[in-house]
Amino acid sequence: MFAKLPLVPAASALGLLLAALPSHSAPAARRFFFESWPNIDMSVAGDLRAVELEGKRLEFYDVGTGPTVLLVHGGRTDATDWREVITPLALAYRLIIVGGMVFPFDARVLWWLLDHLTIDKVALVGHSRGADICRDMYFMRPSRVWAFVNVDSDAVGGRAYADRLPNGRCSPQVQALHRRNDAELARLAPERVNDYPSDVNLARLKLWYRQRALKPDLDKVLDPRPAGRPKPTVRKIDRPPAPLPARVDTSGTFKCPVLVFNAGYGKVDARDPPHTTEAWEGGPLRSDICEFVLVRDSGHWIWLDQPQIFLDRTLAFLGRYRPRPL
Repeated sequence: MFAKLPLVPAASALGLLLAALPSHSAPAARRFFFESWPNIDMSVAGDLRAVELEGKRLEFYDVGTGPTVLLVHGGRTDATDWREVITPLALAYRLIIVGGMVFPFDARVLWWLLDHLTIDKVALVGHSRGADICRDMYFMRPSRVWAFVNVDSDAVGGRAYADRLPNGRCSPQVQALHRRNDAELARLAPERVNDYPSDVNLARLKLWYRQRALKPDLDKVLDPRPAGRPKPTVRKIDRPPAPLPARVDTSGTFKCPVLVFNAGYGKVDARDPPHTTEAWEGGPLRSDICEFVLVRDSGHWIWLDQPQIFLDRTLAFLGRYRPRPL
């Protein structure tokens, strides 16, 4: 059944490091919250917390009440990616928002964190590489996942890579955005002229290239604290975690409800079934209960380009499958 729809500086060292990163354009006035990264105010998520499990440090926010939803960001980004959707989601759910830019995590570590927090059932929301981690989490402990929201990833099967289609397929409005922003996109990388040309997506891509340039051996200079807030005390967990496999077979079918968002880059609409959509790569979606939402006018960060679509569909989906109180 498918539905169609068209951290602050750790002293001056961080400032020096960011200043040394390649800049592809002259500085512009900040229009979007993430352009102040890493000095992003995350007070909407409460205090940053930290635990050490099996020698691995994990940092996270814990905000809201209700059934638990775990938010897992994509590669080379951090928890601040979710800032603009935290407040509406936290009105109905307890959010665990993990950050892995400085202290990376995998599916096992996230399950250990949930065990430590005595969380049994959880809904997983993953973007890009974060959706792959959520997929691994599901197949490790499928009975504990009550829903999965997969944002612009092929973690559930295939995906429409609409950015590979010609820009001539865009509407006149989107083609006008291309004329305005393609020069800036090309400065990031020549192939980026095929990306979605909105101002917010362009700005987010610029930040992603800055974040990607931070090499692992330099990550230690980053301090992921929100601006002006105290550094978290790391709580060491001595209790041995439950054993989990280092690798797991992820080729099976998802039995929990799944919501799949796919960015359309201004070029393509969904077909039913989804794997007949143009530019689709991979097999059919491997889910018994699945809703597919192709957001035509959006880039990779769908909740930034189309926040209302993302929130409306996510909240409606989670509401349909929300666990009932015991």
